[in-house]
Amino acid sequence: MIIENDIGKYCVSPDSSVYKVVEIIGASKESIVLCVGPNKKLLGVFTNGDLLRLLVEHNEKALSMPIQSVVNRKFKYARFGESLEEINPHLEKVNY
Repeated sequence: MIIENDIGKYCVSPDSSVYKVVEIIGASKESIVLCVGPNKKLLGVFTNGDLLRLLVEHNEKALSMPIQSVVNRKFKYARFGESLEEINPHLEKVNY
């Protein structure tokens, strides 16, 4: 997945609720939100798949949880400028 250059609309603060994240995912063409700390450090990611698993586990109570408590902190990423040849072996390791 390649996200457009303006990623600000996909970023939320750690204290944002899961409900707020659902609104962002629902309003965008991407299925991911980035949890970013005050120093603009990426703390974790949250996808629509994460949402489904969270709802199964916690029901509607999940919607009021802070996103920082449920984000994936062990995410995979590529650096700007890396070629597909460099990225593909990493994706294959995680069956993507």
